[in-house]
Amino acid sequence: MHYMTDEHVDEIISLTQLEVLEICFHKMPMLNSYIKTQHWQRLCRYCLKTVGQTRPVFDDLYCRKVEWGDHHNLIGGDDSLVLPTNTQELIIYSCHDLRSPSDISSSLKNARELERCWIECCRGLENLWSIPSLEEESESCTYTDTSLLQSLGTLWLSLLNLSVLFNFKGVGVGGAPPRCGTFSNLKLFIVGQCWKLKYVFTRGLVQHHLQNLTVIHVYNCPEMENIIVEEEKQREIVQAKEEDNNAIITCPNLRSLELYNLSKLESIWKGTLISHSLQQIRVRNCPMLKRLPLSLHLNDDPRTPPTQLALKKITGELMWWKKLQWDHPDDKFVLQPLFDTEERLSRYCLKTVGQRALVFADLHCRKVEWSEYNLIGGDDPLVLPTNAQELIIWACHDLSSLSDISSSLKNARKLERCWIDCCRGLENLWSWSIPSVEEVSECCLHLHQHLIITEPKDIVAL
Repeated sequence: MHYMTDEHVDEIISLTQLEVLEICFHKMPMLNSYIKTQHWQRLCRYCLKTVGQTRPVFDDLYCRKVEWGDHHNLIGGDDSLVLPTNTQELIIYSCHDLRSPSDISSSLKNARELERCWIECCRGLENLWSIPSLEEESESCTYTDTSLLQSLGTLWLSLLNLSVLFNFKGVGVGGAPPRCGTFSNLKLFIVGQCWKLKYVFTRGLVQHHLQNLTVIHVYNCPEMENIIVEEEKQREIVQAKEEDNNAIITCPNLRSLELYNLSKLESIWKGTLISHSLQQIRVRNCPMLKRLPLSLHLNDDPRTPPTQLALKKITGELMWWKKLQWDHPDDKFVLQPLFDTEERLSRYCLKTVGQRALVFADLHCRKVEWSEYNLIGGDDPLVLPTNAQELIIWACHDLSSLSDISSSLKNARKLERCWIDCCRGLENLWSWSIPSVEEVSECCLHLHQHLIITEPKDIVAL
Protein backbone atom coordinates (compact mmCIF):
# COMPACT_ATOMS: atom_id res chain seq x y z
CA MET A 1 0.00 0.00 0.00
CA HIS A 2 1.51 3.36 -1.06
CA TYR A 3 1.22 6.91 0.26
CA MET A 4 -1.63 6.93 2.75
CA THR A 5 -2.33 10.00 4.87
CA ASP A 6 -2.96 10.25 8.59
CA GLU A 7 -6.77 10.34 8.15
CA HIS A 8 -6.64 6.67 7.22
CA VAL A 9 -4.77 5.45 10.30
CA ASP A 10 -7.79 3.89 12.02
CA GLU A 11 -8.66 2.04 8.85
CA ILE A 12 -5.09 0.80 8.45
CA ILE A 13 -4.96 -0.52 12.01
CA SER A 14 -8.06 -2.61 11.29
CA LEU A 15 -6.29 -4.38 8.40
CA THR A 16 -4.99 -7.38 10.28
CA GLN A 17 -3.73 -9.22 7.17
CA LEU A 18 -1.69 -6.29 5.85
CA GLU A 19 1.99 -7.18 5.30
CA VAL A 20 3.52 -4.18 3.47
CA LEU A 21 2.76 -0.53 4.26
CA GLU A 22 4.09 2.84 3.13
CA ILE A 23 2.37 5.76 4.83
CA CYS A 24 3.00 9.50 5.14
CA PHE A 25 2.07 11.35 8.35
CA HIS A 26 1.90 15.12 8.27
CA LYS A 27 2.06 15.49 12.05
CA MET A 28 4.47 13.92 14.52
CA PRO A 29 1.82 13.01 17.15
CA MET A 30 -0.02 10.92 14.59
CA LEU A 31 3.13 8.93 13.81
CA ASN A 32 3.73 8.34 17.53
CA SER A 33 0.13 7.28 18.01
CA TYR A 34 0.40 4.75 15.21
CA ILE A 35 3.67 3.31 16.54
CA LYS A 36 2.13 2.89 20.01
CA THR A 37 -0.63 0.72 18.54
CA GLN A 38 2.03 -1.94 17.75
CA HIS A 39 0.31 -2.56 14.41
CA TRP A 40 3.71 -2.42 12.70
CA GLN A 41 4.67 -5.69 14.40
CA ARG A 42 2.37 -7.51 11.97
CA LEU A 43 4.11 -6.06 8.92
CA CYS A 44 6.91 -7.73 6.98
CA ARG A 45 8.06 -4.37 5.54
CA TYR A 46 7.04 -0.77 6.08
CA CYS A 47 8.00 2.86 5.48
CA LEU A 48 6.65 5.38 8.01
CA LYS A 49 7.23 9.01 7.07
CA THR A 50 6.77 12.43 8.65
CA VAL A 51 7.09 14.83 5.76
CA GLY A 52 5.57 18.15 4.73
CA GLN A 53 6.21 19.71 1.35
CA THR A 54 9.19 17.54 0.48
CA ARG A 55 8.41 15.05 -2.24
CA PRO A 56 7.68 11.44 -1.34
CA VAL A 57 10.12 9.11 -3.09
CA PHE A 58 8.96 5.56 -3.60
CA ASP A 59 11.71 2.99 -3.84
CA ASP A 60 11.33 -0.73 -3.72
CA LEU A 61 10.11 -1.30 -0.19
CA TYR A 62 12.76 -3.80 0.84
CA CYS A 63 13.02 -3.25 4.60
CA ARG A 64 11.46 -1.66 7.69
CA LYS A 65 12.11 2.07 7.38
CA VAL A 66 11.26 5.33 9.19
CA GLU A 67 11.76 8.84 7.75
CA TRP A 68 11.80 11.93 9.95
CA GLY A 69 11.82 15.05 7.89
CA ASP A 70 10.81 18.52 6.86
CA HIS A 71 11.36 20.74 9.86
CA HIS A 72 9.73 18.61 12.56
CA ASN A 73 11.12 19.36 16.00
CA LEU A 74 12.98 16.31 17.25
CA ILE A 75 14.25 17.71 20.56
CA GLY A 76 12.02 17.91 23.63
CA GLY A 77 8.35 18.79 23.73
CA ASP A 78 5.39 16.45 23.72
CA ASP A 79 6.16 15.16 20.24
CA SER A 80 9.49 13.44 20.86
CA LEU A 81 9.97 10.61 18.42
CA VAL A 82 9.46 6.92 18.97
CA LEU A 83 10.96 4.25 16.75
CA PRO A 84 9.51 0.77 16.24
CA THR A 85 11.85 -1.70 17.89
CA ASN A 86 12.44 -3.60 14.63
CA THR A 87 13.33 -0.56 12.49
CA GLN A 88 16.15 -1.37 10.09
CA GLU A 89 16.62 1.98 8.34
CA LEU A 90 16.31 5.59 9.54
CA ILE A 91 16.38 8.74 7.39
CA ILE A 92 16.60 12.17 9.05
CA TYR A 93 16.45 15.23 6.82
CA SER A 94 15.64 18.95 7.20
CA CYS A 95 15.32 18.65 10.99
CA HIS A 96 17.14 21.85 11.83
CA ASP A 97 16.79 21.75 15.64
CA LEU A 98 18.86 18.55 15.85
CA ARG A 99 22.37 19.27 17.19
CA SER A 100 23.53 15.66 17.49
CA PRO A 101 21.84 12.26 17.11
CA SER A 102 23.08 11.51 20.62
CA ASP A 103 20.54 14.11 21.82
CA ILE A 104 17.74 11.78 20.75
CA SER A 105 19.25 8.59 22.12
CA SER A 106 16.11 8.09 24.23
CA SER A 107 14.12 7.79 21.00
CA LEU A 108 16.70 5.48 19.44
CA LYS A 109 17.38 3.21 22.39
CA ASN A 110 14.89 0.48 21.51
CA ALA A 111 15.81 0.26 17.81
CA ARG A 112 18.22 -2.59 18.33
CA GLU A 113 17.92 -3.82 14.72
CA LEU A 114 18.86 -0.46 13.16
CA GLU A 115 21.28 -1.18 10.31
CA ARG A 116 21.31 1.95 8.13
CA CYS A 117 21.06 5.66 8.86
CA TRP A 118 20.97 8.70 6.52
CA ILE A 119 21.28 12.23 7.91
CA GLU A 120 20.85 15.05 5.45
CA CYS A 121 20.28 18.80 5.24
CA CYS A 122 20.00 19.38 9.03
CA ARG A 123 21.39 22.91 9.38
CA GLY A 124 21.69 22.85 13.18
CA LEU A 125 23.74 19.65 13.37
CA GLU A 126 26.99 20.30 15.28
CA ASN A 127 28.39 16.75 15.44
CA LEU A 128 27.47 13.21 14.56
CA TRP A 129 27.87 11.80 18.05
CA SER A 130 29.19 12.93 21.43
CA ILE A 131 31.44 10.27 22.92
CA PRO A 132 32.27 10.50 26.65
CA SER A 133 35.76 10.40 28.09
CA LEU A 134 37.20 7.41 29.90
CA GLU A 135 36.37 9.10 33.21
CA GLU A 136 32.72 9.54 32.17
CA GLU A 137 32.39 6.11 30.60
CA SER A 138 31.03 4.27 33.61
CA GLU A 139 28.18 6.76 33.88
CA SER A 140 27.39 7.62 30.27
CA CYS A 141 28.24 4.48 28.32
CA THR A 142 24.98 2.67 28.97
CA TYR A 143 23.36 -0.19 27.12
CA THR A 144 21.20 2.39 25.40
CA ASP A 145 24.12 4.01 23.61
CA THR A 146 26.13 0.95 22.71
CA SER A 147 23.21 -1.23 21.57
CA LEU A 148 22.23 1.35 18.99
CA LEU A 149 25.64 2.11 17.62
CA GLN A 150 26.88 -1.46 17.59
CA SER A 151 24.05 -2.51 15.26
CA LEU A 152 24.62 0.27 12.73
CA GLY A 153 26.22 -0.96 9.51
CA THR A 154 25.67 1.93 7.05
CA LEU A 155 25.98 5.66 7.71
CA TRP A 156 25.40 8.32 5.03
CA LEU A 157 25.84 12.05 5.77
CA SER A 158 25.09 14.82 3.28
CA LEU A 159 24.44 18.57 3.05
CA LEU A 160 25.51 19.36 6.62
CA ASN A 161 27.24 22.39 8.18
CA LEU A 162 29.06 20.52 10.94
CA SER A 163 32.80 21.07 11.37
CA VAL A 164 33.51 17.85 13.32
CA LEU A 165 31.87 14.44 13.18
CA PHE A 166 32.68 13.01 16.59
CA ASN A 167 32.78 15.11 19.72
CA PHE A 168 35.20 13.39 22.10
CA LYS A 169 34.94 14.69 25.64
CA GLY A 170 38.26 14.76 27.43
CA VAL A 171 40.10 12.24 25.27
CA GLY A 172 43.58 11.82 26.70
CA VAL A 173 47.04 11.95 25.20
CA GLY A 174 46.96 8.30 24.26
CA GLY A 175 44.14 9.03 21.87
CA ALA A 176 42.07 6.05 23.04
CA PRO A 177 38.33 6.74 22.95
CA PRO A 178 36.11 5.00 25.52
CA ARG A 179 35.82 1.24 25.37
CA CYS A 180 32.12 1.20 24.51
CA GLY A 181 32.46 -0.37 21.07
CA THR A 182 30.87 2.71 19.50
CA PHE A 183 30.14 2.17 15.77
CA SER A 184 31.93 -1.17 16.05
CA ASN A 185 29.74 -2.77 13.33
CA LEU A 186 29.93 0.16 10.91
CA LYS A 187 30.88 -1.10 7.44
CA LEU A 188 29.76 1.51 4.89
CA PHE A 189 30.57 5.17 5.65
CA ILE A 190 29.66 7.90 3.14
CA VAL A 191 30.03 11.62 3.76
CA GLY A 192 29.48 14.33 1.17
CA GLN A 193 28.69 18.03 0.75
CA CYS A 194 29.70 18.88 4.31
CA TRP A 195 31.01 22.36 3.64
CA LYS A 196 33.00 22.98 6.87
CA LEU A 197 34.38 19.52 7.57
CA LYS A 198 38.20 19.38 7.59
CA TYR A 199 38.75 15.74 8.57
CA VAL A 200 36.68 12.59 8.96
CA PHE A 201 38.21 10.31 11.60
CA THR A 202 40.72 10.47 14.41
CA ARG A 203 43.38 7.81 14.76
CA GLY A 204 41.92 6.54 18.01
CA LEU A 205 38.43 6.22 16.55
CA VAL A 206 39.72 4.08 13.69
CA GLN A 207 41.90 1.91 15.94
CA HIS A 208 39.31 1.34 18.69
CA HIS A 209 35.90 1.53 17.02
CA LEU A 210 35.96 1.28 13.22
CA GLN A 211 37.85 -1.93 12.61
CA ASN A 212 34.95 -3.36 10.59
CA LEU A 213 34.83 -0.55 8.03
CA THR A 214 34.74 -1.93 4.49
CA VAL A 215 33.88 1.17 2.42
CA ILE A 216 34.85 4.83 2.95
CA HIS A 217 33.44 7.32 0.45
CA VAL A 218 34.08 11.07 0.84
CA TYR A 219 32.98 13.56 -1.80
CA ASN A 220 32.33 17.29 -2.40
CA CYS A 221 33.73 18.60 0.89
CA PRO A 222 35.58 21.81 -0.11
CA GLU A 223 37.41 22.27 3.23
CA MET A 224 38.48 18.64 3.69
CA GLU A 225 42.23 18.46 4.39
CA ASN A 226 42.69 14.99 5.92
CA ILE A 227 40.75 11.76 6.14
CA ILE A 228 42.41 10.56 9.37
CA VAL A 229 44.17 12.80 11.92
CA GLU A 230 45.67 12.49 15.38
CA GLU A 231 43.52 13.42 18.38
CA GLU A 232 43.81 17.09 19.31
CA LYS A 233 46.01 16.67 22.38
CA GLN A 234 48.18 14.07 20.70
CA ARG A 235 48.55 16.37 17.68
CA GLU A 236 49.83 19.20 19.88
CA ILE A 237 52.54 16.93 21.33
CA VAL A 238 53.55 15.60 17.91
CA GLN A 239 53.79 19.11 16.47
CA ALA A 240 55.95 20.21 19.40
CA LYS A 241 58.36 17.36 18.66
CA GLU A 242 59.76 16.06 15.41
CA GLU A 243 56.99 15.22 12.94
CA ASP A 244 56.11 11.52 13.18
CA ASN A 245 55.29 10.15 9.72
CA ASN A 246 55.82 6.50 10.63
CA ALA A 247 52.63 5.97 12.66
CA ILE A 248 50.75 2.87 11.54
CA ILE A 249 46.98 2.43 11.37
CA THR A 250 45.43 -0.96 10.65
CA CYS A 251 42.10 -1.33 8.84
CA PRO A 252 41.75 -5.10 8.54
CA ASN A 253 38.44 -5.12 6.62
CA LEU A 254 38.69 -2.03 4.41
CA ARG A 255 37.96 -2.96 0.79
CA SER A 256 37.15 0.32 -0.97
CA LEU A 257 38.35 3.92 -0.55
CA GLU A 258 36.69 6.55 -2.76
CA LEU A 259 37.63 10.25 -2.68
CA TYR A 260 35.93 12.69 -5.07
CA ASN A 261 36.10 16.47 -5.49
CA LEU A 262 38.17 17.29 -2.40
CA SER A 263 40.14 20.29 -3.61
CA LYS A 264 42.05 20.83 -0.33
CA LEU A 265 42.71 17.21 0.60
CA GLU A 266 46.40 16.83 1.42
CA SER A 267 46.53 13.53 3.26
CA ILE A 268 44.63 10.31 3.79
CA TRP A 269 46.85 9.55 6.78
CA LYS A 270 50.30 10.98 7.50
CA GLY A 271 51.78 7.57 8.36
CA THR A 272 51.09 4.11 6.97
CA LEU A 273 47.68 2.52 6.44
CA ILE A 274 47.83 -1.27 6.55
CA SER A 275 44.87 -3.08 5.01
CA HIS A 276 45.47 -6.45 3.40
CA SER A 277 41.80 -6.55 2.30
CA LEU A 278 41.86 -3.27 0.31
CA GLN A 279 40.71 -3.98 -3.27
CA GLN A 280 40.11 -0.60 -4.89
CA ILE A 281 41.06 3.07 -4.54
CA ARG A 282 39.25 5.74 -6.53
CA VAL A 283 40.46 9.35 -6.53
CA ARG A 284 38.92 12.12 -8.62
CA ASN A 285 39.70 15.85 -8.49
CA CYS A 286 41.92 15.75 -5.40
CA PRO A 287 44.86 17.79 -6.77
CA MET A 288 46.56 18.37 -3.40
CA LEU A 289 46.78 14.66 -2.54
CA LYS A 290 50.40 13.70 -3.23
CA ARG A 291 50.74 10.40 -1.39
CA LEU A 292 48.96 7.09 -0.89
CA PRO A 293 49.69 5.75 2.62
CA LEU A 294 49.90 2.14 1.51
CA SER A 295 52.15 -0.52 2.96
CA LEU A 296 53.42 -3.00 0.37
CA HIS A 297 55.95 -4.63 2.68
CA LEU A 298 55.71 -6.88 5.72
CA ASN A 299 55.42 -4.74 8.87
CA ASP A 300 56.13 -1.73 6.64
CA ASP A 301 59.79 -2.84 6.38
CA PRO A 302 61.22 -1.86 2.94
CA ARG A 303 63.89 -4.57 3.26
CA THR A 304 61.20 -7.27 2.89
CA PRO A 305 59.78 -8.18 -0.54
CA PRO A 306 56.31 -6.81 -1.47
CA THR A 307 53.48 -8.84 0.05
CA GLN A 308 50.67 -10.42 -1.95
CA LEU A 309 48.14 -7.61 -2.51
CA ALA A 310 44.36 -7.87 -2.54
CA LEU A 311 44.37 -4.51 -4.33
CA LYS A 312 42.90 -4.88 -7.82
CA LYS A 313 42.49 -1.34 -9.12
CA ILE A 314 43.51 2.27 -8.54
CA THR A 315 41.52 4.85 -10.51
CA GLY A 316 42.39 8.53 -10.96
CA GLU A 317 43.59 11.22 -13.36
CA LEU A 318 46.84 10.47 -15.16
CA MET A 319 48.50 13.75 -14.09
CA TRP A 320 47.64 13.05 -10.44
CA TRP A 321 49.18 9.59 -10.71
CA LYS A 322 52.40 10.92 -12.25
CA LYS A 323 52.86 13.47 -9.44
CA LEU A 324 52.38 11.02 -6.56
CA GLN A 325 55.24 10.72 -4.10
CA TRP A 326 56.25 7.27 -2.85
CA ASP A 327 57.71 6.11 0.46
CA HIS A 328 59.68 3.34 -1.26
CA PRO A 329 61.13 3.56 -4.79
CA ASP A 330 59.68 0.25 -5.94
CA ASP A 331 56.10 0.94 -4.84
CA LYS A 332 55.05 2.76 -8.00
CA PHE A 333 56.51 -0.05 -10.15
CA VAL A 334 54.47 -2.62 -8.17
CA LEU A 335 51.22 -0.62 -8.38
CA GLN A 336 51.49 0.70 -11.94
CA PRO A 337 49.68 -2.29 -13.54
CA LEU A 338 46.72 -1.63 -11.23
CA PHE A 339 46.26 1.99 -12.27
CA ASP A 340 43.46 2.93 -14.66
CA THR A 341 42.23 6.35 -15.76
CA GLU A 342 38.78 5.06 -16.78
CA GLU A 343 35.89 4.91 -14.35
CA ARG A 344 33.41 2.12 -14.91
CA LEU A 345 30.57 2.40 -12.43
CA SER A 346 28.50 -0.62 -11.48
CA ARG A 347 25.99 1.64 -9.65
CA TYR A 348 25.30 5.37 -9.68
CA CYS A 349 22.69 8.01 -8.87
CA LEU A 350 22.81 11.18 -11.00
CA LYS A 351 20.51 13.99 -9.85
CA THR A 352 19.36 17.42 -10.95
CA VAL A 353 17.69 18.90 -7.88
CA GLY A 354 16.72 22.38 -6.72
CA GLN A 355 15.55 23.45 -3.29
CA ARG A 356 13.94 20.22 -2.19
CA ALA A 357 15.64 17.81 0.18
CA LEU A 358 17.48 14.86 -1.29
CA VAL A 359 16.61 11.39 -0.11
CA PHE A 360 19.26 8.69 -0.21
CA ALA A 361 18.45 5.03 -0.32
CA ASP A 362 20.71 2.06 -0.76
CA LEU A 363 22.47 2.61 -4.08
CA HIS A 364 21.32 -0.68 -5.58
CA CYS A 365 21.18 0.22 -9.27
CA ARG A 366 22.04 2.80 -11.96
CA LYS A 367 19.62 5.66 -11.40
CA VAL A 368 18.94 9.15 -12.81
CA GLU A 369 16.69 11.81 -11.25
CA TRP A 370 15.38 14.79 -13.22
CA SER A 371 13.71 17.35 -10.97
CA GLU A 372 12.75 21.02 -10.85
CA TYR A 373 14.13 21.38 -14.35
CA ASN A 374 12.88 22.41 -17.79
CA LEU A 375 12.97 19.26 -19.87
CA ILE A 376 11.48 20.61 -23.10
CA GLY A 377 13.49 22.66 -25.60
CA GLY A 378 16.39 24.91 -24.80
CA ASP A 379 20.07 24.31 -25.31
CA ASP A 380 20.38 21.68 -22.57
CA PRO A 381 18.25 18.67 -23.58
CA LEU A 382 18.74 15.83 -21.15
CA VAL A 383 20.59 12.68 -22.05
CA LEU A 384 20.27 9.38 -20.24
CA PRO A 385 23.21 7.00 -19.81
CA THR A 386 22.61 4.01 -22.03
CA ASN A 387 22.80 1.63 -19.04
CA ALA A 388 20.44 3.58 -16.73
CA GLN A 389 18.05 1.20 -14.96
CA GLU A 390 15.85 3.63 -13.06
CA LEU A 391 14.46 7.10 -13.88
CA ILE A 392 12.70 9.52 -11.52
CA ILE A 393 11.00 12.60 -12.97
CA TRP A 394 9.80 15.01 -10.31
CA ALA A 395 8.38 18.57 -10.36
CA CYS A 396 9.16 19.07 -14.06
CA HIS A 397 6.07 21.11 -14.82
CA ASP A 398 6.80 21.82 -18.49
CA LEU A 399 6.57 18.12 -19.34
CA SER A 400 3.25 17.32 -21.07
CA SER A 401 4.09 13.76 -22.15
CA LEU A 402 6.99 11.33 -22.03
CA SER A 403 6.88 11.22 -25.80
CA ASP A 404 8.10 14.86 -25.78
CA ILE A 405 11.47 13.64 -24.49
CA SER A 406 11.69 10.47 -26.57
CA SER A 407 14.99 11.66 -28.04
CA SER A 408 16.47 11.62 -24.53
CA LEU A 409 15.01 8.21 -23.75
CA LYS A 410 15.76 6.37 -26.96
CA ASN A 411 19.20 5.05 -26.01
CA ALA A 412 18.27 3.95 -22.46
CA ARG A 413 17.66 0.37 -23.48
CA LYS A 414 18.16 -1.06 -20.00
CA LEU A 415 15.61 1.19 -18.27
CA GLU A 416 13.51 -0.97 -15.93
CA ARG A 417 11.73 1.41 -13.53
CA CYS A 418 10.24 4.88 -13.88
CA TRP A 419 8.69 7.17 -11.25
CA ILE A 420 6.78 10.30 -12.33
CA ASP A 421 5.87 12.60 -9.48
CA CYS A 422 4.33 16.06 -9.09
CA CYS A 423 4.56 17.13 -12.74
CA ARG A 424 1.63 19.54 -12.98
CA GLY A 425 1.78 19.97 -16.74
CA LEU A 426 1.57 16.26 -17.58
CA GLU A 427 -1.38 15.65 -19.90
CA ASN A 428 -0.73 12.05 -20.92
CA LEU A 429 1.86 9.34 -20.45
CA TRP A 430 2.59 8.82 -24.12
CA SER A 431 1.39 10.28 -27.39
CA TRP A 432 1.11 7.77 -30.21
CA SER A 433 0.94 10.35 -32.99
CA ILE A 434 4.46 9.59 -34.18
CA PRO A 435 5.71 7.96 -37.39
CA SER A 436 5.84 4.38 -36.17
CA VAL A 437 4.86 2.21 -33.26
CA GLU A 438 8.26 0.52 -33.51
CA GLU A 439 9.95 3.79 -32.53
CA VAL A 440 7.86 3.92 -29.37
CA SER A 441 8.72 0.34 -28.53
CA GLU A 442 12.37 1.12 -29.01
CA CYS A 443 12.48 3.94 -26.46
CA CYS A 444 9.72 3.23 -23.95
CA LEU A 445 8.11 -0.16 -23.79
CA HIS A 446 11.10 -1.82 -22.14
CA LEU A 447 9.89 -0.29 -18.82
CA HIS A 448 8.84 -3.80 -17.97
CA GLN A 449 9.05 -3.83 -14.18
CA HIS A 450 7.61 -0.69 -12.56
CA LEU A 451 5.83 2.50 -13.58
CA ILE A 452 4.58 4.65 -10.71
CA ILE A 453 2.76 7.96 -11.15
CA THR A 454 1.84 10.06 -8.09
CA GLU A 455 -0.51 13.04 -8.00
CA PRO A 456 -2.11 12.04 -11.34
CA LYS A 457 -5.09 14.41 -11.09
CA ASP A 458 -3.95 16.57 -14.04
CA ILE A 459 -3.48 13.70 -16.46
CA VAL A 460 -6.20 13.66 -19.11
CA ALA A 461 -5.43 10.16 -20.40
CA LEU A 462 -2.65 7.60 -20.53
